[in-house]
Amino acid sequence: MAATFKNVQYLKDISGMAYMGDGTFVAVHDMKAHETKVWPRVSLLRIPKKLKTGLQWAPLNNGNVNWPTDRKIMDKDGIGPTAGPNDLESAARIPGTPYALLCESTNSKEDTPIADRIYLAEADFDSNGGSITIRTYTSFSTFTKANNVEATAIAAITNGSYLFLWAERDEAKIHWRKMTLE
Repeated sequence: MAATFKNVQYLKDISGMAYMGDGTFVAVHDMKAHETKVWPRVSLLRIPKKLKTGLQWAPLNNGNVNWPTDRKIMDKDGIGPTAGPNDLESAARIPGTPYALLCESTNSKEDTPIADRIYLAEADFDSNGGSITIRTYTSFSTFTKANNVEATAIAAITNGSYLFLWAERDEAKIHWRKMTLE
């Protein structure tokens, strides 16, 4: 189900954005699992064609995103359990594709569920709005020890391979790993 763009002046807790082309960004919102479920975890943003109209926003609530259902989360208002991410921190487009990686992270190992998933999201949009389809996911813990990832980026290298880079809040180094799409 597609969400519709509407004009907006203020947005709630954006923690990352990835430019997807045609003036459109995928944005992730820094919402913990226990925060209210009515706030979106991911949105589409469109830059204005005319300054007068301002930024356009299409919030993608749980009904607009097919989050994996293998873990369930209750919010602070007792709504749930529902599927969805916990603490999305960054978004990075995979160059030359309609895909972005949406990354969770937290510095608290007491968070339930632990926030270390990396979602492969496909963005589908037009001038009216759009949707996100989660194609698969993995976790940082399957290939590294990450504590508090705050930023990610992806660079195309050779023959359909990419370099996935990430930085953690309390470190002065950038980590990377070669990746491919299968």
